[in-house]
Amino acid sequence: MVSALQLRDGLRHGHTTYVAALIETKPDVFYEVPDTVGKVLDEFKDTMPPELPKELPPRRPCDHRIELEPGAQPPAQPPYRMPPVELAELRKQLNELLSAGLIQPSKAPYGSPDKHPIAFESQKLKDAETRYSTHEKEMTAVIHCLEM
Repeated sequence: MVSALQLRDGLRHGHTTYVAALIETKPDVFYEVPDTVGKVLDEFKDTMPPELPKELPPRRPCDHRIELEPGAQPPAQPPYRMPPVELAELRKQLNELLSAGLIQPSKAPYGSPDKHPIAFESQKLKDAETRYSTHEKEMTAVIHCLEM
């Protein structure tokens, strides 16, 4: 956390700077649905159920899989840290999906604790970007993916 003066000095000296703002969320607050959206929801209520079905759709003629290159190793990175509230919600939703039979534990090699699935978009770093810290490179990658 920095003061306004520290932020101003950092910007003056050309330091890479990120600004974030915390916004309080109130889960008990309900917002009115606009009339136009309400009409669409009413018109198509048979196609938009309020809850997901508890079973999978019928099997397809073929199963799809992603073929990995032999001997390929994922980048060695720890999983992303998550606030306890988010982690509890994630576990709750995963348990609901597991109990409903919509997902199952993975037996794939990348599902093991020492290997993590990571989706990435490759791009050549600019000259200045090669000197970024790891955190700055990761932030640049996230911003690049959001721009796509």
